[in-house]
Amino acid sequence: MVDSINSRHVNDVFLPGVALPPAITATGDLALATRSEAMLFVVPAQHLRATLKTLPPLRIPLVLCAKGIERGTGKLLTEVLREAAPDAEAAILSGPSFAKDVGIGLPTAVTIATGRMDTAMRLQASLGSATFRPYASDDLTGVALGGAAKNVYAIGCGIVAGMKLGDSARAAFLARGFAELCRLGEALGARSETLMDCPALAIWC
Repeated sequence: MVDSINSRHVNDVFLPGVALPPAITATGDLALATRSEAMLFVVPAQHLRATLKTLPPLRIPLVLCAKGIERGTGKLLTEVLREAAPDAEAAILSGPSFAKDVGIGLPTAVTIATGRMDTAMRLQASLGSATFRPYASDDLTGVALGGAAKNVYAIGCGIVAGMKLGDSARAAFLARGFAELCRLGEALGARSETLMDCPALAIWC
């Protein structure tokens, strides 16, 4: 995969047929990757803690790109990041996005959050393009919770549709789900406007 990205500017393994910008280079050397000004950490949720512990101490923004809650501890991924890499600046990118859509330039909106709005805005400017729009936020908990919950609610919508319960039932499910999420978010310290307004919680169903 590294060779195909560097020589032919395509990821044959995970994104075949989508041309990547020549400025993108790949490396299998984790030590080399940690020399960057920021890292996007694209690791499955249940492997995040173990992978973070392999890194040297870092003071750069580490941007989580996975969604979920750690089994066993029930912790949000931003909490796992703070525990496993306490020197890094915790950040998270979340929202309704598919790699192929982004790769071929289809419009996509996500949210990127850190504990500091100035860092979030720098990441927004660095990652954004004409078709990829990150919205900056300093509500780490809200974005992490919204990203984890949206897939649960999407599955619930699928169950309602599969049981042929109708649009009224789906609307009721979503309305009560949002109310539940806002109460949970408030208990965890998230802002309700993050959960209701930002793309981190967009549900396609």
